[in-house]
Amino acid sequence: MAAEVSETFACISAPASAINSGKGVNIPIDPEEQALYRGLPRYLPRHPNHIYVSVNTDFKNQFIRGKTILSSGENFVVVHGLGTGMERAINLAHEIKNAIPRARLVTSTSGFHVSEELGFMLDGDRQPRSLSVIHMKISTPPKQEDDMGTEVKGT
Repeated sequence: MAAEVSETFACISAPASAINSGKGVNIPIDPEEQALYRGLPRYLPRHPNHIYVSVNTDFKNQFIRGKTILSSGENFVVVHGLGTGMERAINLAHEIKNAIPRARLVTSTSGFHVSEELGFMLDGDRQPRSLSVIHMKISTPPKQEDDMGTEVKGT
């Protein structure tokens, strides 16, 4: 699995910084997503298991990140779709959910006021305005163990 992931990341041509998912897994972040982080309102989370999607972010990189985070033992990943990137975010969330057995998907929506800079990065419009956002949490049930500490199969 690790060799497969590293080979896939080697195919990504854009330079990416790495973040630590908290479980010891370094996962590269797309430069477009890094730019989105800078323009987000302060109350939106910037944790490693939160993925922000726009029309310019690298779908393949974000899919691998989400799948790797869930496979490494993290309980959930949240995919946020911003503005015109909502369709891509919905597709990404479903792809991650389908790649992980027994994963569950919960969806909510919200909106926030967009600055000129973030609006331009998202869709080229510099007008300050409200922006729709979709949040999709993909979670995996915790592994059940018996009294001896071994994983219980089939639950």
